[in-house]
Amino acid sequence: ASLTAAYTGGELTIACWAIVSAAGVWTDGAIRRCMELLNIDGNNELYFAKNSTNNQVLVAYTAGGTAKTIGFTTSSLVWNHYAVTASKTADALKLYVNGVQQGATGTGLGTWTAGLTRAVIGGANTTPVQAWSGSLAHAAIFPVLSDAQIATLAVV
Repeated sequence: ASLTAAYTGGELTIACWAIVSAAGVWTDGAIRRCMELLNIDGNNELYFAKNSTNNQVLVAYTAGGTAKTIGFTTSSLVWNHYAVTASKTADALKLYVNGVQQGATGTGLGTWTAGLTRAVIGGANTTPVQAWSGSLAHAAIFPVLSDAQIATLAVV
């Protein structure tokens, strides 16, 4: 209840430090979810993951049935700071790696039609095989953060 009261899926930032366990994780063909927020109605979800596409990090955002994605190619074996902002008010979905925005800003966001009912860190809501393969640190949910605030979070 407190998660739903504090955040809607349409206005937030998720962030964490992450590293994969081995080079082969980047090319294993599995989706490996780092953070996932959702409403169990199936029409509202935000997740950050290692994609099934080799060497790709993926942000997937679905609100009110409207889906948007942003991808970033990497095969890094070092700790990286990842952050995702979603703002229906600004009509913007952004992915940041180490404090720098990656890819184009996603626009045309749908309306999150219900509050957040579940937050999963290092795993997946329904598919246990999609668990993150590596280590995570300092995962957090924030109100929408500015570029400067995200850059500050990404400093070791």
